[in-house]
Amino acid sequence: MKFYRILCSEWLKTKNTAIRKLMISIPILYTGSILAYIFTHTIKGNAAVTIFDAFFQIWTYAILPIGAGLITSLMVGQEEQAGEFNGFLGTSFSKMSMYLGKLLMVFFISTMSLLISVILLFAGLKIRAVYMPNAYNIDMNIKIFLQAVALAQGSAMPIFIIQLCIALAFGKGASIGLGCGGSLISGIIGGTRLGDSMWKFIPWTLPIRMSDYLKFFMYHRVKNINKIEVIGADYIAKGTLNFISKEVFGGAIATLLISIILIFLATIWFNRWEGRKVYD
Repeated sequence: MKFYRILCSEWLKTKNTAIRKLMISIPILYTGSILAYIFTHTIKGNAAVTIFDAFFQIWTYAILPIGAGLITSLMVGQEEQAGEFNGFLGTSFSKMSMYLGKLLMVFFISTMSLLISVILLFAGLKIRAVYMPNAYNIDMNIKIFLQAVALAQGSAMPIFIIQLCIALAFGKGASIGLGCGGSLISGIIGGTRLGDSMWKFIPWTLPIRMSDYLKFFMYHRVKNINKIEVIGADYIAKGTLNFISKEVFGGAIATLLISIILIFLATIWFNRWEGRKVYD
């Protein structure tokens, strides 16, 4: 019950702030741009896979890490203005509960933003099917999209833990700067072959790889071929899906272990943290 009160308090703190506005406006602008392209262009090959790939790649290597830096900086900025963290640190609740409450609120806001984007995307495609019946068909699977949301956001937990600690310790500039740096790491290492052997060990590469792998399950036919990377316009080799399943499982285990270690270290640090001097 006490922790529920902390979460409610954290949510109320975002009322009439830029945080809630960003949670709504970013999905609208992002999904609107994607839908505008879909409405005005013909996508060659497997349209569903292409849209899924673009949607989650851009989100996980750009919007998610930068957004995490921005959200944590705004939330910590509120505590800075409220008596230099006195209200945040002087509460009757334990420090660990306060830290976890703010961490879960960052996770909630980020997840809701992505869910809104997915809902808007499918709503836009429904409108397209009604008003453009002669356009090429896009057979999307919302179940796989929701699974990708769960994987992307779940594997982003290490990022949120790190970003919140940096925002508390060093302020807005450092948090946003780390978010931008994380975006580069995600795009360069997570989005290319460069990270094939190391992506499970780098927090910023986990979301892009974990969500991106699910695009292979968008194919409607699976051929009984044991080779990896045998993919046609509308089919995929069984060997590829087996490989992908193992990669996703390995990524999930890595995310869990990294998150446990980081939360353990973060709570130890936060229990000893007494705030920092805020300069006007």
